[in-house]
Amino acid sequence: MKIEQVHPEESRAAEKTAWSEEKSVKPARESNRARAYGSAREAVAFLLFLSLFVAVTVYNRGSSATFYYSDGMQRALASTGFPSGADSSVAIKLNDVQSMGDVWNWLQGPFANTYFPLTTMYVARTNQIVGNVRLRQVRVTPNSCTLQTQFAGLLSYCYGDLTSSTESTAGFGPVINAQLLSSYMAYTFASNYFGSSKSYTQLMQCISSCEVSCGNFYGIDKAQYATQYSNACSLSCTCFYSAGNCVAPASSLPAPISTFNWTRASDTQSSSISGVYSSIPGSGFVVDLPLNASDARNALNQLKQAKYLDIATRAVVIEAAVFNPYLELFDLIVVLIEFPPTGSIYTTFSSTVLNLSAYTSSAIGKSTTECLLAIGVLMYALEMLYSMLRHTPRRYLSSKWTIIHVINIALFIAVITIRLVGINYIYGSSTTNWTTISTSTLLSKLRYLAKLYQNERSINAINAALMWILLLKYTQVSQQMYLLLQVVTKAGNDLVSFILLFFICIIGYAQAGYIAFSTQAPSFSTFGQAIITLLQALRFRLDYNELAAANNSFAPIYFASFYLLIILIAMNMFVAILQEAFMKLDKDKIYKFYFPFENGIVKTLGFYIQRYLVSLKYGQEAAKKMELTPSTTNINTLDRSTRKTDVHPWMMMEMQALTERVQGMLKVQEEKKMQYENMETILRSIEDSCLELKVTKQELRNSL
Repeated sequence: MKIEQVHPEESRAAEKTAWSEEKSVKPARESNRARAYGSAREAVAFLLFLSLFVAVTVYNRGSSATFYYSDGMQRALASTGFPSGADSSVAIKLNDVQSMGDVWNWLQGPFANTYFPLTTMYVARTNQIVGNVRLRQVRVTPNSCTLQTQFAGLLSYCYGDLTSSTESTAGFGPVINAQLLSSYMAYTFASNYFGSSKSYTQLMQCISSCEVSCGNFYGIDKAQYATQYSNACSLSCTCFYSAGNCVAPASSLPAPISTFNWTRASDTQSSSISGVYSSIPGSGFVVDLPLNASDARNALNQLKQAKYLDIATRAVVIEAAVFNPYLELFDLIVVLIEFPPTGSIYTTFSSTVLNLSAYTSSAIGKSTTECLLAIGVLMYALEMLYSMLRHTPRRYLSSKWTIIHVINIALFIAVITIRLVGINYIYGSSTTNWTTISTSTLLSKLRYLAKLYQNERSINAINAALMWILLLKYTQVSQQMYLLLQVVTKAGNDLVSFILLFFICIIGYAQAGYIAFSTQAPSFSTFGQAIITLLQALRFRLDYNELAAANNSFAPIYFASFYLLIILIAMNMFVAILQEAFMKLDKDKIYKFYFPFENGIVKTLGFYIQRYLVSLKYGQEAAKKMELTPSTTNINTLDRSTRKTDVHPWMMMEMQALTERVQGMLKVQEEKKMQYENMETILRSIEDSCLELKVTKQELRNSL
C-alpha cells in the first residue's frame, strides 16, 4: 500500500490536487484550494495509526488489577501502623520512623507480618516470595569526618557522609573468634609486662592495663566483649605472675572473623540507588532472610541483638520479589531506609509490577495490535526515507508538522527496539527459570527489566503527547481550528521569548527562596524542590505560613512580589502576545484552503446521509445530481476566486470599527466647533456692548 506524504508543505496550497479533478461533482470554487490538513487519505491513515497506539498503550496494558496488586503491597508494608519505639501507645507508619527503635518495630511488625506470616504460607493472602528477602546495609568508616580542635573532645568517633571514599568495607557485628583474640592479646601483653621482681600490686596493674589494651582493640563494641578479655587478662597475668607454664593460644594474632562481612557490587549484582539524602552504592553487608517464617523472624531478632543497625549505618536496602500466580505478575519491592548524619531517618518505597508472561498463546490480541502498530511505524519510516531521497531532507523537513512526525516515528523505533530487547531477555535462547536462580541473579534480572520498561513507558509518554499534537493538524477541517493554530504559529517566536523570560524569573525566585527558606521550609529544602514549588504556586498553592515560619521578615516581600510579577504581569503579557498575534494574522490566508465542513457539520452530514438514501431509492445517477447548497455567507465571502470585489468579513468588521471611531472623533470635533462658535458669538456681543457704552460715554461728555 502506498502512503502519501503525511505532512505536506504549505506550498502545496497552490498546487492542484486529485480533489480538484472532480469538476463535475465539486463546485468550481473548491478546485483551486488545497486542504489545510493535507489529504483525506492522510487523515484516515493517521487516525487508524492513532487508534492502534491507543489500543496498545491503554487497552493492552491490562485491567486495573495491576494497580491494585501494587497498591495492596504498598498498603501492607508502608501504610500499616505499628508501635513507636519511643512510646508504644503511639502508632506510626513507615514514613514516620525517627529512630532505630522505630525501624526495628517496623521490621518485626508490618514487614515480618507481610512477608513471613505465621498463619499462612502466602504473602498478602495470594502471593508467593520468589528467592529470598534481602537486607543490604551500607556503612561509613569511623573518623570519616574532620572536627575542629575545639570540638574534638566532644566525640570519640566521627561518622561523616556516605561517599565512595568513606564507605566501610571492614566486617562488623559479633566477632566469632573473640575468645581466641582476647586470649592471644592478653598472653602477649602479660608476657612483656613483668620484670625480674614481681609483686601483687604489679599483678593488679597488669590485669587493669591488659583490659584497657584489649578494650581499645574492640573499639566502641568493647563492652560487648568485656567479660571475655577480662577473664583472659586475669588468667594470663596470673600465669606469668606465678611463673607457671604459660602456653601461647596461637602462634600469631588471628584475623577477626566478623558476623557481617562486606560484599562488592559485582557479587551482589546491584547498581547504585538514588536516595533522598545521597546515592547508595550496590555493595554492602548482605543478609538473606530464610524462607521459613519462624526462621526468618528468629533471624530478625538475632540481627537486632547483634546490633545490625548502629551509628555507622547510613542506609539499609530491603529487596524482595513477589509473584502472584493468579495474575501471573511479579512485583519487585524495594524499601530504602536512610540514616544520614543529620540524625533523622528517611524512607523510600517503590513497587514495580512486571509481566514476564505477556506473550503467551492467550495473548493473541495483544500481539496482533502491537504487530500492526509496528507495521504502521515501518511504513511511515519507509515513506519518510523515500521522500527524503526523492527530495532533499532540508526541503522535506521545512514543515513543523513534518519535524514533529519524524521525531515521533524515531521515538517509536526506540520503543520497539527496547521492547524487542526485553522480549529477547525473557524468551531468548537462555530461558530463565525464575524459581531456581539465585537471589542475586533474580533481583538483578528483575531490576534490569524494571529499568527497561520504565524507559519504554517514559518514551511512550512523549509519543502520546506528540501523537495528540499531530492530531491538531487534522482538526483543521474546521475554519475555527485552522485560525486558532495560525494564531499560535504567528505568536511562536514571541511565545519562546516569553517562556525564556518566565523561566528566568522562576529560577531567580527559586534561588532566592532556597537561600531564604531552605533551613526550615520543606518546599524549599533543595534548589530543584524550590523550582517545583514555584511552578505549583502558579495554581495559588504557595504556603505563606510556611514561608513566614522560616523567615518572617522576608516572607511578605517574597510572596507579594512573586504574585505581582508572575501572575499580574507575566500572565497578562502572555495574553497580550496571543491577542497581538490574532490582530496581525493574515486572515485572508484562509481562502487558500478548502474546508469540508465550511457549511456546518450538521448540514454537511445531513446532506451526505440524504444523498445516500436517495442513491438507495433512485440510484447513483439521481444522487450525483444532488449538490450541497452553500450558505449565503459562504457564497458572498468564501469564493474569492470569482468575486474579486467582495469585501473580506473581517475587513468589514475592522472598517466598521474604524468608521465608528472616525464618526466619534468627528462628533467630538463638531461639538467643540459649536462651543467655539458660541464663545465667538458671546465675545462679539460683548465687544458690541463695549462700543455702545463707549459711544454713550462720549455723547455724555460732549453734552456736559
